[in-house]
Amino acid sequence: MSDPAQDTAAAPPALTRLEPGQSAEGRLHGLAGEAGADGVIRYAVDLGDIRVDLNALLDTGIEIEIDGRAICVGCGAPLIKRPSHGHCYECFTKKASMDLCFVAPTRCHFDQGTCREPEWGERVCMQPHAVYLANSGGLKVGITRHHDGVPRWVEQGATAGLVIARASTRHRAGLLEERIGARVNDKSDWRRQVTGGSPPLHLAQEAERIRAVVALPDDCVWEANTAHEIRYPIVRYLRRVVRLRYPDERVVRGRLTGIVGSFLLLDHGAFHIGDHRGFRARLTAVGTIDDLQGELF
Repeated sequence: MSDPAQDTAAAPPALTRLEPGQSAEGRLHGLAGEAGADGVIRYAVDLGDIRVDLNALLDTGIEIEIDGRAICVGCGAPLIKRPSHGHCYECFTKKASMDLCFVAPTRCHFDQGTCREPEWGERVCMQPHAVYLANSGGLKVGITRHHDGVPRWVEQGATAGLVIARASTRHRAGLLEERIGARVNDKSDWRRQVTGGSPPLHLAQEAERIRAVVALPDDCVWEANTAHEIRYPIVRYLRRVVRLRYPDERVVRGRLTGIVGSFLLLDHGAFHIGDHRGFRARLTAVGTIDDLQGELF
């Protein structure tokens, strides 16, 4: 699957650390992760006007309350129904980033003059893209506008990634992605990510095998790279796969034992931030808290 576009925007708000008893509230936009000085990914949850340092809350109690009020992340309009990828119906049907061709680049119709937002398409889709392999609970092929692929791999919870080729546009990258996907078992598995069960893969060997059997589309070139390993802030992976989500869980409370991809790992389940984009949420630092693992397992 292809990565969502990130347009150039204003600088993000300053990072905030919550002390026990303190809360931060806002509209959930997602998680942002980047490598720290020690090589471990540092995460912040984006609540619109505030970003909260999640690594600082590791191995302590947190509480996430979803109040049910959803707001479109595209235009800010209040939503009656659960948002589609965080967007209202109008934005979902009019924004180019929500068009089917964005997740299936081989269906690009920019050259036909029917792009929903031609200027956006020029800035995003008609730019160089990288084609990559990653270990996301299994061998995964994808494309990204990021030069080295790392931000996309972190977003997907991959333990390693490797850029295998460059393409002149998103459409060309999508053509190569499709050809590679026909040759590999292109399947990520979130369950393996949250339990630490991703199988060991030799991405460089996989890349060599793919280059030998896949024909390059026009305006694409192979690259020979070594795999980039990614370390996540983990105290303990889940012992059992449980997915926590609204509306089944209006308030999620537990010990934060790790962060991987878009998942917060709590002592009793995994909470996926991306599932709740557009919802208003309150994050509270609880501090000392008893594990719920014993109650469930």
